[in-house]
Amino acid sequence: MSAPSLFDTPALHRLRDSERVLIAGARGGFDLLSGLPLAFALHERQKTVFLANLTFTPVTRTDAPQVAPGVFAVDAATTGSPAYFPERRCS
Repeated sequence: MSAPSLFDTPALHRLRDSERVLIAGARGGFDLLSGLPLAFALHERQKTVFLANLTFTPVTRTDAPQVAPGVFAVDAATTGSPAYFPERRCS
């Protein structure tokens, strides 16, 4: 018998046929961390997963490139000195 997975719930079972999934947070970064187990489970099933977040971090004080109005690409190499920057830590 296989171990239970995240897809054992009715809501998440609906994602089984999805090709691309957006997981978004809207409370400052750390809530996005709670979506990571789902992101990893989807990635294991060859889904393309995007992570997005509405942040309290002043990203204009970093070197994150702006990719659209109000949208910045943050990764582990993003530099800047905001004291609160969970998105960088997550990436």
